[in-house]
Amino acid sequence: MTILISFNKLIGSPDDASLGFLRRDNACRYVKQLPQYPKQNFSARFPNMSPAAVDLLEKMLIFDPNWRITVSSQILR
Repeated sequence: MTILISFNKLIGSPDDASLGFLRRDNACRYVKQLPQYPKQNFSARFPNMSPAAVDLLEKMLIFDPNWRITVSSQILR
């Protein structure tokens, strides 16, 4: 639970659309009952990172794995 809360504190609490990949209703209910957090400004949170690194990090840290960036898409970039 602590990791999920820490993750949500950084990327923000997922909305209903981001929970669509969860197959079980109890998993969805569990995530929804967690405290709600806004998405952090990654540039402010990681001021020493380049804009490209911040962009990549934001694309990697997305709650729904179906929406996350893939390694293969970055290799082809």
